[in-house]
Amino acid sequence: MEQIDIFWAAGWFIAGLIVFQTKGQSKKLLSILSFFFSGVSILSLFRNGTSIDEVITYIGIGKITGIFTTLFYLIGANISRYNQFGEMSPRIFLYLILILVLWIVLDLMFTIFGI
Repeated sequence: MEQIDIFWAAGWFIAGLIVFQTKGQSKKLLSILSFFFSGVSILSLFRNGTSIDEVITYIGIGKITGIFTTLFYLIGANISRYNQFGEMSPRIFLYLILILVLWIVLDLMFTIFGI
């Protein structure tokens, strides 16, 4: 896993923590930034002469890391919900398990494909 993935996971977690206080504005802003940087990343692959096979692999891995960062957002949102309303969702444990599984899958993909 790359440092930028950890950066986006932390950003989405923070957005989740403040989601109930800002009425979704932070999520919209982070979505726009994430979409912009994803587009720039894909365009830079073409500029560097990357083959189409590698681009498709990067897009596939990008979708998986998107799931990974969304889980961090959901954990942050559930913590925020607990702080605001005093009720903890048991789904937070499911999200933590999914993060661990995805982390292992991503590490294996990066190791196997050498990305």
